Amino acid sequence: MLFTVVKQNTYQDSINLMLLTNRINTLEGVIQSSIMMGTDANKDIFRNTGLLTPEAEAANPSDMVIVVEAEDRKIVELVLEETTAFLNDLSVKKQKNDLKEATSWEEAAEMLPDANLALFSTPGEYTAPEIERALAREAEAIRSRLPAGAAVAALCVEGTLRSSEELAGLLAREEAGLAFVIGGSCGLHPSVKALAKERLSMSPMTFPHQLFRVMLAEQLYRGFSILSGGKYHK
Repeated sequence: MLFTVVKQNTYQDSINLMLLTNRINTLEGVIQSSIMMGTDANKDIFRNTGLLTPEAEAANPSDMVIVVEAEDRKIVELVLEETTAFLNDLSVKKQKNDLKEATSWEEAAEMLPDANLALFSTPGEYTAPEIERALAREAEAIRSRLPAGAAVAALCVEGTLRSSEELAGLLAREEAGLAFVIGGSCGLHPSVKALAKERLSMSPMTFPHQLFRVMLAEQLYRGFSILSGGKYHK
């Protein structure tokens, strides 16, 4: 039997909920369980694992949904006890470690002015505006670092796929230089793309940022090798 508990307006980070689910699945009497926020994407996961109940289907993105498969209804009480203990333990650890929380992008930047990485863990309905603001701030930094006179080539998912020979041609045509701008996992702000003379894509696949930089460096080396008549490109 499937048992469902919906805790309304109770947000928890997905990593914490994965850890909690793993703990619940070790309890005697639990056949399987899943604890997630009630987003549409998570409902698809519930559905694919055979755990989507009417209560879970009706949950809101801000609700924490607990679905347990068990033979005995009494197991639900044990699951709720374990859930409460787990979440309380997280709170205690946060207090002991004196962890500070930021409630806005500006507040986070003030707390960590030298940070160069933003990790967002918020309810989905609030994440998109925060990411947009982060991209806008990043765009300011990018524009301030673009070499004067250089043409801009934006690396983005909707960019044009070009061969190494075509890239060499671009390098040859832009005598004042070509500045390549690589977007993060959330892409580039529209204002940066608007500056681009070229929008390029290396592949429809997704690559880690650091690996992509190496791949681009190799292609630039290959392109200049082609222009110089070197033997590197075959």
